[in-house]
Amino acid sequence: MKPKIIIMTAFSLFTCIGCNMAQKKQLVSVSFDYSVECIDYRFAATVKKDGDTYNASYQDKQMQKPVAFDLTDTDFDELTKVVSKMNKPAKNRKHAVTDESRVGTFTVVLNKKGKDITYEYKINKFSSEKENNLKNEAIDLIKKCIDRHKKKSEIRVGWRQVIPPTYEVYAHAEPAELVEYLGKFVENSNSKKNVCGGSESGTFRWKALKPGVVTVWVEESRYHHDPKNFPTLFEPFRCYIIDENLNVRYSEEETEAAKKKFKEKK
Repeated sequence: MKPKIIIMTAFSLFTCIGCNMAQKKQLVSVSFDYSVECIDYRFAATVKKDGDTYNASYQDKQMQKPVAFDLTDTDFDELTKVVSKMNKPAKNRKHAVTDESRVGTFTVVLNKKGKDITYEYKINKFSSEKENNLKNEAIDLIKKCIDRHKKKSEIRVGWRQVIPPTYEVYAHAEPAELVEYLGKFVENSNSKKNVCGGSESGTFRWKALKPGVVTVWVEESRYHHDPKNFPTLFEPFRCYIIDENLNVRYSEEETEAAKKKFKEKK
């Protein structure tokens, strides 16, 4: 047999073996449920393959019931790559291995030859570093998908300030009955503990509750301002339209109209 033919035959053989292995064990679902030490916080999520579709659901302490949405096959493939690197659950170490502050469970369901196999891992500081890193990578990937879903029904306005702050960033939105203020989120920080300097940035967030037009004010000041006085003191920053499906989009037309109206009053 010629060398070229041997190489092609070997390549075909390995390809077949890889296909057979993929067919033998397939990812069905990944779920996790954890709380955080010393904080009243709990989060749970599940990603599952259902025929040719991929579904996700999540729940935190503010929710009365889980929120469900669809995932793309790309999202599920990325999750599969992470989970495939995990070994079978190992026994917990006697002494802490990591500084993990979360406590809970991480469950993987695989299908092998038509039979579901469940692996349950512990989320705590006694897991091996490799296992802990892979669990965190999978959790972060799922939470990224969840955040992308949440973003569709949220108003998010960016902010940035130096550390220590020389001013405060304030934000306000009206009408209040159309949105729920979620808070000021820190998403990026290059400051170090016990060291002066650096900066932080993130978003102010509001969850859409009802359809309508929402006006947002954002101001930087060295002095405290009651955000409720923003409509009379400051020019509107942006306007957003909430549609019937509670999806949010920025409106340049509404923004320009609101700014013009404010200037006319002045």
